[in-house]
Amino acid sequence: MTQKGTAVITGAGTAIGTAFAHRLTQRGYDLILIAVDRPHLMTLAAALTDSSGRSVEVLNADLAVSAEVVRIEALLSQDASITLLINHHDITEESEIGATIALGITAPVRLSYALVNGFVKRGAGTVINLVPVFEASSGAAIESANSAFLLSLSHALRQHFNKVAVRVQAILYAGSQQTQYQGAVAIVDAALEDFDSGQAISLPKYADRVVWDKFEVARLELLSRVAGGANIVSPARLLH
Repeated sequence: MTQKGTAVITGAGTAIGTAFAHRLTQRGYDLILIAVDRPHLMTLAAALTDSSGRSVEVLNADLAVSAEVVRIEALLSQDASITLLINHHDITEESEIGATIALGITAPVRLSYALVNGFVKRGAGTVINLVPVFEASSGAAIESANSAFLLSLSHALRQHFNKVAVRVQAILYAGSQQTQYQGAVAIVDAALEDFDSGQAISLPKYADRVVWDKFEVARLELLSRVAGGANIVSPARLLH
């Protein structure tokens, strides 16, 4: 099996984090798992190593705490084996506002830039952001704003690093539903299939990509006109 480098998974104790861990070891990645529940991660790490033979390291951290983000940021920025970052946090409508902002905005930004700088130097690397989507009528204002930021961050990173071999993908999934493991596997498998085909945005199977692409073209054209005046960038060129 080809060595793919090391994948970092935040929120590794969740169903989606666990599904990514299994699929990525099968693809030849070593792993760094980050979450609060160390005993659970140690059990998962042992199972993954037994089944795949890959190296799996556990970093116990609460990324809702600023000092913990700084600690993890420093550790990851020094590891030249890392080729993939999965930003995933189990944010729900019941999450405390400060934790939602810390997990959904601060941590992904800091960890992304800590690793992307190294990716640029080494000429390769990938950032994947998990973006929970909430119904407009759900009342999840902070959570929805957080998701909008994650999607915007993905767009911005992709555009900023589009001239170097750094890939950025955003995975949209239903945030209002408690994701069970089999559902998480379906999300991850669809996302990896989209990744393999070069899709920058992974949508649920039941979503209409034609509608999404039309939305993206309109969004990019509007933003380009507002920000650039006469210097319009072709929106179709920015979709993938």
